[in-house]
Amino acid sequence: MASSKVLVLIHGMGVHTSDSFKKEVIEASNNSLQRYPSFKNIKFEDKVHIESISYDDIFEKHRKKLAENADSITEAIKKYLPNVAIPNVVEKLLTFEQGLGGDKFENSHILDVLLYLTLVGAEVRAKVTDEIGKIFEKYNDSNICILAHSLGTAVAHDSMDMLFTDKEPKEGQLPISSHKIDKYWAFANVSRIIVTLSGKQSPLESIVKPGRDGCLGSFANVYNELDPFVLDIFKRFNPTKTDGWLSPNIYEFFYQAINTKKVSRINTHSIKGYIEDPDVSHEFLNTFFSFLPSPEEKKLGDAKFKNIESEYNKVKKFNTDINSYEDIVSFIKALKEFKDFLIKEGSDELV
Repeated sequence: MASSKVLVLIHGMGVHTSDSFKKEVIEASNNSLQRYPSFKNIKFEDKVHIESISYDDIFEKHRKKLAENADSITEAIKKYLPNVAIPNVVEKLLTFEQGLGGDKFENSHILDVLLYLTLVGAEVRAKVTDEIGKIFEKYNDSNICILAHSLGTAVAHDSMDMLFTDKEPKEGQLPISSHKIDKYWAFANVSRIIVTLSGKQSPLESIVKPGRDGCLGSFANVYNELDPFVLDIFKRFNPTKTDGWLSPNIYEFFYQAINTKKVSRINTHSIKGYIEDPDVSHEFLNTFFSFLPSPEEKKLGDAKFKNIESEYNKVKKFNTDINSYEDIVSFIKALKEFKDFLIKEGSDELV
């Protein structure tokens, strides 16, 4: 596999290890390959060098500390993040927290988002930038790709923005003149809503973009219209060809906006559901090796992907019922509501 591409994985919110997220991505990729007879004997993990970066150990350390020493999430976050002491934000957090009951510190996905906005986020970014730097040293080539999901898209964006530079590199930085991410796959990209309070560079203004002045060779931005965390109200990262983020030529040839609305499982935020979707899987797999089923094989294989109308209607109704505004507290509230919805529907995949 000397010439194989490298895939760096950065997981999202909730409890993960480097191995657990790697397993999800491999299973989803192999499930996709199984639909096409010419590729059913290929194993994704045999074609790609996979490096999985986990930062959940950092969150877990602070989750335990908060559960032991704080009476409430709101009070804990005020200690970690002084700027949250803005009256309307604190008031919303208090109101929201009353609905959590005794479960408040067990909602790891909620705490992850809040903790990332504090100094804990700096600890996470330091680890992730260090790991990516080591991966560049290990493989010493330009065939490094990144896959990030959910909160991981904010972590990946902020870490790459720290790591890469178009200026004289400081210690630990990489110059984009000689180091680039070959392709960045962002699934359920929440980076814009997160920076509304984190104070980090906006993804519309950072170095994390394709082109001469960016650190990416190309960028695939994937979202499902039925994923509640990338609804328009939550400032979905969705740049256009004419908004000035990229030149029209770079946008057309090196940026892909992949939008799907297929539903194979009730959890439309699932990384496995994203990768297995034929609207995504062909381009994703072809990033790493030649994946070109014949037209007939593609048609038959794509049809094997289960698109469940009843699940679609349930999630669509949930999204319609969200009563939210464009702020981080509303986003966090939706996390809790979606988890409750998945439990009620008997999903074995939770956020």
